[in-house]
Amino acid sequence: FLTCFLFASHLPERLAPGRFDYIGHSHQLFHICAVVGTHFQMEAVLADMWSRRGWLAAHSAGPSFLGTLGALGLSLLLNLAIIALFSAALLWKPSTALSPCAQNHPHPHPHPHSHSHSCNPHGADRKEQ
Repeated sequence: FLTCFLFASHLPERLAPGRFDYIGHSHQLFHICAVVGTHFQMEAVLADMWSRRGWLAAHSAGPSFLGTLGALGLSLLLNLAIIALFSAALLWKPSTALSPCAQNHPHPHPHPHSHSHSCNPHGADRKEQ
């Protein structure tokens, strides 16, 4: 909560403009609070693990080499799939032949605001006679 408050409120630089430009800026305090909060979360996870260590050892199987490699391989495949999906979207080029504007205006204008009429596929931009 403190991290969000500092980041959103822009304190202390809001109270003294120019005095916290290099040291003590709210963004710096945001990062300090985030690191300290992560540290305490990790300490809590370790304390919880140590308090349940006996039960966990009795009721769960230990990590296996195949299970570790399987998780690594699945993670790698999912990351590559995401990269491929977004890379394919960058390479995809829409066809201008399917565009209703291309039928009315076959030559694109050099500047988007250089023409006086808009491209409307229903013909509403034509002057009535």
